[in-house]
Amino acid sequence: MNSSNRIEPGTGRTKRIEYIDALRGFTMFLVVFYHVAFSCLGITLQDSFIHKGFCQIRMPMFFFVSGFVLYKAGVVWNKSQIISFFKKKIPVQLLSPLLFFIIYMNVRGLDIATGLWSDPKYGYWFTFVLFEYFVIYVFVRALIRNFWADVLLIVIGLLLLPMGWPVLTNSLPVPQKVIMFFSLPHFKFFLYFVVGSLTKKVF
Repeated sequence: MNSSNRIEPGTGRTKRIEYIDALRGFTMFLVVFYHVAFSCLGITLQDSFIHKGFCQIRMPMFFFVSGFVLYKAGVVWNKSQIISFFKKKIPVQLLSPLLFFIIYMNVRGLDIATGLWSDPKYGYWFTFVLFEYFVIYVFVRALIRNFWADVLLIVIGLLLLPMGWPVLTNSLPVPQKVIMFFSLPHFKFFLYFVVGSLTKKVF
């Protein structure tokens, strides 16, 4: 995610928004907490009410913060800006996670293709989904300006919210392998990402 900085009026210097950094750290803790509890201690969501409660908020919170720190006032999403943005994001959001994913799969003796065509991707899904969010967000902002871009992003977020319902994803006229490859069920969090960016815009 981008730095949670803002420009101090009249100084040209950036000032960190400390509570956003704290919120970001808390979401990271919750992710680690979940994986340690499940993978190391064998604690499932059904075993712990607190564990289940944290799991309900950690990913919406993570994507909200991601959207918040993405928004930069005054950015014009023209061709050069888009190229520059994705030059930075592709190594971080796609290539690095893919490298560690491949290493993990090889160490565990798992099939890489099977992992890529699965929805959770052995825990790496959120890095790829966040990149897909970036693609949607950037191109909406590039094609439509200001207020109507905000409206369209909210509409897209609302339309994608039900993607977490298996009854919907199972009925889509799209091969299930494609749905799982792009982790479409996790597009239900896109609305939180949009709300995060709009909150930063108002802020």
